[in-house]
Amino acid sequence: MKIRMAKDADLPQILEIWYEGLADHFPELNGRERYSKKFSANFKTRADFHFWVAEKNEILIAYQSHLPATNHPAKFDFYAETSIYVRRSYRGSRAAFYLYRNSLDYLKQHTDITFLIGYIALENSAALRLATHFGYEIVGNIGPAKKNAFEIGERLIVVNNLCKIEDLQQDPFG
Repeated sequence: MKIRMAKDADLPQILEIWYEGLADHFPELNGRERYSKKFSANFKTRADFHFWVAEKNEILIAYQSHLPATNHPAKFDFYAETSIYVRRSYRGSRAAFYLYRNSLDYLKQHTDITFLIGYIALENSAALRLATHFGYEIVGNIGPAKKNAFEIGERLIVVNNLCKIEDLQQDPFG
């Protein structure tokens, strides 16, 4: 498995992985085209906020994104929202662990990003275990909520202070 920064040519495969994740957590989601346009815009304007991919046999099996978490000019460079999505057929492959480890190491050394914010579905115990291993702390929860025909289940809000991270090598899944 190879971990690397995403390239523009990776966008179609990243979208496939994202759609699988959306189908798992938001089966009633409509407007795939609308969300694809927003996702593509985020991807193309990533600048210092990166997408990372896990690749196996030239197929992307997972990705991690870091997107701006605020537009406040004094905070913009310091806060990022992060997400990881793994293809169904590769869940349990440790791709998420390697994505986290490599991207966090890069962020610590090469960016001003200090705080990562994530949202984890309550039923996703593997994601919560991985996040807490890498120093994320649960700071609250949101949801459930329903607006129009769209329903969002309860999510944990997790935050990571990158200044506190020390050991990125130990694998919590052994």
